[in-house]
Amino acid sequence: TFLRTDGEFFLNKGTSDETRALIPYLEDQLLCMNKRSIHILNNLTNPTSANTYEITRQFGIIGPEAWAQSGAYTYFISAEGDVQVITPQKHWQKMFRSAVPSKK
Repeated sequence: TFLRTDGEFFLNKGTSDETRALIPYLEDQLLCMNKRSIHILNNLTNPTSANTYEITRQFGIIGPEAWAQSGAYTYFISAEGDVQVITPQKHWQKMFRSAVPSKK
């Protein structure tokens, strides 16, 4: 949520989910990488019409510098120690996949 009076966004308010990294993403978007969740902020050039979406609560990022970008792909190390990749998708639930396949 965006508070027009204070000019602030609130994500996962009251959950003590520490924000660890803010990552530019595509046009007019920002990834908010928390310890236990990931959110995306849209339409940032006009905060009054900006909106936020929770992408996942399954994992978060391990630290503020645990990410890299290559083209449209954003790689990060999750709090569980896995390397994950965020890819542009229409549906938020399909944005993630493991960047390193698990060994069987």
